[in-house]
Order: sequence, then structure tokens, then C-alpha cells
Amino acid sequence: MRTRGGRPTRCQSGPSVTQWATPELVDEVLAECRKRDRRPGALPAGFMVYFTLGLALFHQNSYDDVAEHLVGGVPELSGCIPHKASFTRARERLGPEVVERLFHRLAGPLALTGLTGSFCWGMCIAAVDGFLLDVPDNQANRQTFGGPKDEGPCASRTAVLKVFLMPLNLFHPE
Repeated sequence: MRTRGGRPTRCQSGPSVTQWATPELVDEVLAECRKRDRRPGALPAGFMVYFTLGLALFHQNSYDDVAEHLVGGVPELSGCIPHKASFTRARERLGPEVVERLFHRLAGPLALTGLTGSFCWGMCIAAVDGFLLDVPDNQANRQTFGGPKDEGPCASRTAVLKVFLMPLNLFHPE
């Protein structure tokens, strides 16, 4: 795996997230958000963008598992997995704005105008997607998002359900 500025340019196996979130696009978004690598020895901001995407894509894996797939391509890390606290501090420095802007730069219609199959019986074909976000279990979050309804094994978890309806073609064919 080769790197560019601390960011992987190719995944070790399978299709790469860098096919869509290119290192150039990540650099642009980091510049727009004024996120720079200021501290020597700190995890690079570009690496943290890909790490955050990896956590979302492989939510069932631990920090270490996701990091293990990425650090091999970053010479500055010498193949060593940093401590979890380093990832936490780096994610705090990165903040949510970078990933949000990256999403808005990449989001758009999936079907091309006039593409056969993007409409059915005059209606736009859409996709439904959703996910759960674990949030800290505290009084403020329970008031905002509610809490668990039972006393089962997940009773100490507070989670936010996000569901989206996304049209696959925003344009009506001529």
C-alpha cells in the first residue's frame, strides 16, 4: 500500500474508499476546514479522515482492527498501531465538520437522467438506509434522545436511530 501525505492511496484488499474520497479531495476538504497537521508526531489529519470512514464502514470492528488495516500504508507510523487515546485526541482535533463536508461533496444522484430503470410507474426509485449511533449514556442525552425501554442487556445504552430516504435519481427523464 502506498501513501500520499499520510493517507492510504490503496486499500490492502477489495475496492478502495479512495476511489471516491480521493486524497486530493480529502486535501481540499481539510484546507476548507482549516485542518492542518500542526503537531509533529500526531496522527495526520488525512489519515484520520480515512480512519473515521473505516470506523463507519467496519463498525463491527474495534479501533485496533480498523487501524491495523491502515497503518501499514503510513510510513510515519512504521506499521505500529498508536494507542487508543491518540486516536481519540486526533478525532477531537479533526472534528465533525471535515467528514460532513466530505459527505456533501460526494453526495448526489446515483442514477443518470434518462437511465432506464431509474423510474418505475412514473415514480422515482429510492433507497432507504439507516444506522444506530451510540451516544454517551447521560441525563442530557436521555432527555434529548430517550433511553432504553427495558432492563435487558442493552439497558445502559443510549442510541440514536438515523433513517434516510434517498432518491436514486433526482432528475425526471425527458
